[in-house]
Amino acid sequence: MKNSPNNFANDPTDQYLQDIILQSSGRMGDIYLLQMDNAIIGTGFAQFVMEGKIDEDLQYLTLTALKRQLLPVLINRYSANHQEIRKLVLGKLLNVIEQANL
Repeated sequence: MKNSPNNFANDPTDQYLQDIILQSSGRMGDIYLLQMDNAIIGTGFAQFVMEGKIDEDLQYLTLTALKRQLLPVLINRYSANHQEIRKLVLGKLLNVIEQANL
């Protein structure tokens, strides 16, 4: 985590994240990314629930994982019905994490 950016101003763009996914998905696959993101998101929320705050590095990683899961390249792997529900839930989770340490 010490190598994670400490500044949200350096937040990667959606296009940057999508390019990374497309480049790496041939090696890792969508399921691996989903599982990795779920682990990061779960860890971030667990710390927030247990401690009432989230470490800056973990908050950054959690935000990145949530944003990555909202990208069309990953969201489109779900059925049309589930896509809308998933977008709604991920959006709510994103809002919580963005407000976590204010």
